Amino acid sequence: MLTLCQHENMADMQRDFDALKSGELTDLMFSAGNDESKTDPTRVPERADMWQSTGFAPYELFEGGTARWDEYKEEYGEIRRQQQSKFVANLNSDNIIAHKF
Repeated sequence: MLTLCQHENMADMQRDFDALKSGELTDLMFSAGNDESKTDPTRVPERADMWQSTGFAPYELFEGGTARWDEYKEEYGEIRRQQQSKFVANLNSDNIIAHKF
């Protein structure tokens, strides 16, 4: 499992946790992910991989509450993918067959 914390110091990390508690999304995201096909290659086509990630986000968004996730999940998922692609080779739209956010 790859754990990604983009914060430079504890104060910045605390600010982001406080923002999440208030329903805000932050620029620096906490996330973790792994290639599940390494332990079960039957889950993907031959010569392919499967990236699974998880991260922190508020359930109730400051703007729009819980209902906003229905309209925002694809955009937010793409933001997360772009951030993680800085650290995970080949995690780009050219290599993605399918996704679910």
